Amino acid sequence: MELDYPRMVARVDRNIRVLGGVGIPAAWFLWGWLGVPGYLLGAVAAWLNFRRLRGLVDSLGGERGGASWVGFALLYFGIGLAGYVMIKYFEVSILSAFGGLLFVSVGAVLLEVLYTFIYGT
Repeated sequence: MELDYPRMVARVDRNIRVLGGVGIPAAWFLWGWLGVPGYLLGAVAAWLNFRRLRGLVDSLGGERGGASWVGFALLYFGIGLAGYVMIKYFEVSILSAFGGLLFVSVGAVLLEVLYTFIYGT
């Protein structure tokens, strides 16, 4: 069984975007309207994290230029700062942010694992 890396990455990227959108009503139901921005922050953080880690893996394989530690630091600092401002000043639920991050990232990978088990590609 040969795995097609570019197609696999494209499916995980699509899964992240779909789960990010599908979870909005659940966030509204669980945490109210203030849960939606937190959920979206978590979903965007999951997507940015995936893209950054994919760039790191690609650079290890020699496909693109190397990823710098400064880029990683700025990404996570920016996500943390946005989360802090939203939670501290806009009273967004921290549980919704973690819910978005965990549901979207773990869900996208689990969907890809299921797809690979079923179709083998």
